[in-house]
Amino acid sequence: MRLCLHAHRQLTAYLVIPSVLLMFLLGGCPAAREAASVADKPVVVVSIYPLADWVREVAGEAVEVYTLLPPGANPHSFEPTPEIAARAAQASLRLVIGLGLDEWAQSLQTPRATTLVLSEGLETVPMAADHPGEASGPNPHLWMDPVRAAEMVARLVPALVRIAPARREEIERRAEEYQAQLQALGEELAKACQPYAGRRVITMHNAYDYFLLRCGLPTEKVVTPFPGKEPSIQYLQELAAWARQQEVRVIFAEPVFSPKLAEVLAREIDGQVLLLDPLGDPQDPARDTYVKLIKWDLQQLLRGLQAG
Repeated sequence: MRLCLHAHRQLTAYLVIPSVLLMFLLGGCPAAREAASVADKPVVVVSIYPLADWVREVAGEAVEVYTLLPPGANPHSFEPTPEIAARAAQASLRLVIGLGLDEWAQSLQTPRATTLVLSEGLETVPMAADHPGEASGPNPHLWMDPVRAAEMVARLVPALVRIAPARREEIERRAEEYQAQLQALGEELAKACQPYAGRRVITMHNAYDYFLLRCGLPTEKVVTPFPGKEPSIQYLQELAAWARQQEVRVIFAEPVFSPKLAEVLAREIDGQVLLLDPLGDPQDPARDTYVKLIKWDLQQLLRGLQAG
């Protein structure tokens, strides 16, 4: 903490200063005031960026929120640093998706925090399994459906009110307004994709099943059935044959994955590569909120569907 010059001189003049006097000395320092105001707020830590945006939309300035997963990192394989672990330890509330997506965030020590697993109690779909014997557990990417996102936002409200009780009315009002916005966004997805009913898409991994179901489209085929594990040559050959049969001409890659496999497959089907993003990016004005992210993904999806 940086001290104002006057406060610094007072501190060096006395070996011991009562806490009341110390607060008086630092009261006129802007940096100290800012740090104190931040310290007064409950801290919420979340595993992925969309959850941070939900908290900001619902709680406003009532809490401080930190995203544990850095931009560009893969939530399936991320390993927290000591700095991230230290930040999590200061939390009053921890939010995770669950279903195996962010076990690393759940494993962090948060002695003062309540943990809310947002997927609990929600209806899920299984991960696609293209070959016998493949795992087909529940798909954890529920937040990609705005209607399911509205359900998860509703679950946030009691937890946020618990750590910021003085802002109860504001939190409940903001949550209601935001849920209505998410419900409308779900309707927008379904309406925009009506002309493409039954069309199939290929993505890097099973991050978009809920998104596509809300769009009224079949769940996707994927380049990598198991994130972090390269598919076999046989699997890619079978996928290319399927794509040609279905007249799919676009492979949707992702910002956190290398595009090489998508590019190889696109060449095999004489197609192209476009991007979809399940996480958003606080540094990109086109994807720096959850609503913007879903709208951006919708436009990318429509480009791909129009291309064939």
